[in-house]
Amino acid sequence: MKKHVLIIYTGGTIGMARTAYGYAPQGEGFHTLQNTLPELRHPAMPSWEVVDMNPLLDSSNITVREWNTIGRM
Repeated sequence: MKKHVLIIYTGGTIGMARTAYGYAPQGEGFHTLQNTLPELRHPAMPSWEVVDMNPLLDSSNITVREWNTIGRM
């Protein structure tokens, strides 16, 4: 049986992009990154789904409320 992985994209370092106000989480940055890694589409890999938090947050801005949201997801 093939495993299924849920990736919860919260923002943070991997998806940050430079803005006029410094670095900020960007949704398209993470999705572009995952599309450039052919290893993720290898048949031996588990199936996976990415769910974006809304709004995306820098990890330094995540509070107990967001941790609870992640837990419910």
